[in-house]
Amino acid sequence: MKNYLILLMVMVFFCGCSKFLDEKPSQKLATISTKEDLWALLNNENIFNSMSLVGEDLSDNYYLMEDTWNSIANISTRNKYTWEVSENDDIAWSMLYLRVYYANVVLENALAIKAKLGDKDFREISGTAKFYRSLSFFELMTLFSLPYIGNENSDKLGISLRLSADIDKKFPRSSIKECYEKIIADLKESEDELPALTSIKTRPSKLAVKALLARIYLSIGNYDEAFEFSRRVLEERSDLLDYSKINGEVETPFKRYNLEVIHWTSNYSELLTQQNCFVDTLLYNTYQDGDYRKKLYFREESNNKVKFRGTFAEDITLHFTGSTTAEMYLTFAEASLKVNGKKNEGKDKLNYFLKFRYHLDELPKLPENDSELRNFILNERRKEFIFRNRRFEDVRRLNLEGDNIIFVRRLAGREYKLTPKSSKYALLIPLEAIKYSGFVQNQR
Repeated sequence: MKNYLILLMVMVFFCGCSKFLDEKPSQKLATISTKEDLWALLNNENIFNSMSLVGEDLSDNYYLMEDTWNSIANISTRNKYTWEVSENDDIAWSMLYLRVYYANVVLENALAIKAKLGDKDFREISGTAKFYRSLSFFELMTLFSLPYIGNENSDKLGISLRLSADIDKKFPRSSIKECYEKIIADLKESEDELPALTSIKTRPSKLAVKALLARIYLSIGNYDEAFEFSRRVLEERSDLLDYSKINGEVETPFKRYNLEVIHWTSNYSELLTQQNCFVDTLLYNTYQDGDYRKKLYFREESNNKVKFRGTFAEDITLHFTGSTTAEMYLTFAEASLKVNGKKNEGKDKLNYFLKFRYHLDELPKLPENDSELRNFILNERRKEFIFRNRRFEDVRRLNLEGDNIIFVRRLAGREYKLTPKSSKYALLIPLEAIKYSGFVQNQR
């Protein structure tokens, strides 16, 4: 049954051809009849725990040599590197909507057999599906919609909020405001339904929901809520890895499910392999010698180039993209600068965090000036989350606040730029999706 479903969904979402739409999903999914069937779908890590790395592909944390870029056969992959994604490139769209489809299948079938499930199982299954659907919608918003500027662009186009597993049902693009409202509302519903913690970190919990809400609120510049949800997480879970005690002699220093991990997701990127990419030189130089991350995250090559190895995936071919307590410390610290009377609380949390990253003799002193302190926190955030799919998301927000961050690539004597107000911050929707669903395309 499970393999049959996977085949159906791959055909529908990756081929997009009408001949695969003749038989209704209700007929295809008639064999789902138990909670084991539903958990079999939700436990498919290749679907639900392989979240997008496209934001990192689009970021300035790394660079490719020209020969490497030329050797990449996949034109869509090459286009990501130069921010020249066309409507012929399917950049994460099908992958993320496949997860939405899976989640909708679970939600509808859980409701259909609710009486057989019992309240506890029904709530946890529904909450898990809503969590992953919301996470997928959020990733889609980050890639295919322009940054949210509140009332200034709340009525502009977001994404298609597909809320049904019926592949014949059309869902037009909703407004940016409607999209974030739905994402947040569903997450808050899922928090009520999920257990406080889970024994398996690939499954979401109430804590994971709060961590994701803190991330989303920060991404849209709602600092009050980002502060509140990161505070709630840290009240329940404040553990940090002591980087001074991590063995830097092994190839992958960090364990997959270490104590900082709240919820575990990862993915692979052809652009970000150790064979292909090097860490941005200016970024690497911001790591002081007393910063344990300098040795734990990186490996210096003989040609003065630097490779990244600090993934929490415990596998050099994968990059961890999930939520951690460390993220909550830095979210809390940054948000505290925008919440009246909370700056000192933020500084306390930040100082505590730094003790687990720096040699105590070289612990940095926090700036007193608010602007300098903000820059310090943002630098720590970038250094902490390198290759975790946060940089593109952060820069979208920061450029709205006047940071004027410009991404630059240089290849074959040509310079490529992604400027703060560029329409390229919303990728073009794949042509197949436009043809089938009639979506309005993003502007260029």
